[in-house]
Amino acid sequence: FKKVQWETSVQYDYSNGSHAVFLPITTLRIGVSHFAEMSIEYAVSQEVGMMSNNTIIWKDRKRYMGMPLSFTRYGLSEDRLFLSIGLLSVRDEEILLYRVRDISTRRSLWQRLFGVGNITVLSSDKTMPTLLMKNVKDPLMVKELIHDHVEAAKLKNRIRISEVNGDLNMDVDDDVDFEL
Repeated sequence: FKKVQWETSVQYDYSNGSHAVFLPITTLRIGVSHFAEMSIEYAVSQEVGMMSNNTIIWKDRKRYMGMPLSFTRYGLSEDRLFLSIGLLSVRDEEILLYRVRDISTRRSLWQRLFGVGNITVLSSDKTMPTLLMKNVKDPLMVKELIHDHVEAAKLKNRIRISEVNGDLNMDVDDDVDFEL
């Protein structure tokens, strides 16, 4: 290797008046050749398995001692929550936001010292009913961000209470739109 260089930049990703998220983007540049430099930069930029045209609102990695030293990645778009695990063999999961039933956080003393916490998302998704997002930076802000987008997705898709609860045997009189 001729040269190894880490570059960190701050990129503005999302703002809606009450929330603003600034993400550090780290790129590994290896000065072997122009082709190798481009392919590694592409791999780092595609770090969360989000294959859609949706704008990524928030993304983070599972952290150890407050540092993102993991191959477990989380992401949030306008309509989905993403999980990507692995380096060579990658498993990608996603939950549609209108299927989310409950969001909770948990922070131990050590997590609070490092500014991280766990977020648990319960959903009516068949393949992943529970998503545990471990050691996420600023978990209370992320929980509120997810909550805001879950409520917007439910209003956008006009989800009824029965669809959230999983009871599809409703009478005609009970067919009421979900309202806050």
